[in-house]
Parts: sequence; C-alpha cells; structure tokens
Amino acid sequence: MGNWKEITDIQSLKNAVNQSSENHLKGVLLFKHSTRCPISAMAKMRMENDWDFPEDVPSYLIKVVEHRDVSNQVQELTGVKHESPQLILLKNGQPVYNASHGAILVNQLKKELNK
Repeated sequence: MGNWKEITDIQSLKNAVNQSSENHLKGVLLFKHSTRCPISAMAKMRMENDWDFPEDVPSYLIKVVEHRDVSNQVQELTGVKHESPQLILLKNGQPVYNASHGAILVNQLKKELNK
C-alpha cells in the first residue's frame, strides 16, 4: 500500500501545485486514478510496489470518478491533457514529466527526479 495523500478538493490541489515550488522538495507527484478501471488499478499497484514514497517527493492521489472537478482542474492548472491513469511530476508549479496507462513506470520517474 502506498503512502498517498488524497486530494479531494480544488484548494488542496492548488496547495499541492504551490508546494512543488518549495526548494527542499525534488517535486510533487500527482497520480490520477480511476477506481472503475482495471488498467488504472494495475498502474496504481505497480506504483505502490515499486515506489518508495520519499519525503522530498510528496505523492498525491486524485480519484477521477469521485472528484471529477479536481481531476478537471489538474488540466487547467498544469496544461497537461487529462488521461487516467496519469502520473504528473511538478516542479516549480510546472509539469516536468507525465505518463499515462502502461507508460507509468517508476524507473522512468526516478530518472526524471535525478535530472
């Protein structure tokens, strides 16, 4: 099981985007997850099995069905077209990496974090 912090409202999403500008963080991770989709469940499980949830990369979960308004706001705030499942890495309030479906791979995420 992962150490996700669930985002359930737009203000919490804005706080997470702003948090990505904090100097002591490598970035902020947003994971958009559909609780109705087996592909999303598989991507989430792979993340939880392979990701160590370090403190310098806060990891947030957005359930797209239950919190559609929040999910839609991600696209508005980041400019990243909506997909689900979707992984978005933010630094300084901007997306620096995103992947969806089978392209969500922890080893690739780690490479991005080490740039």
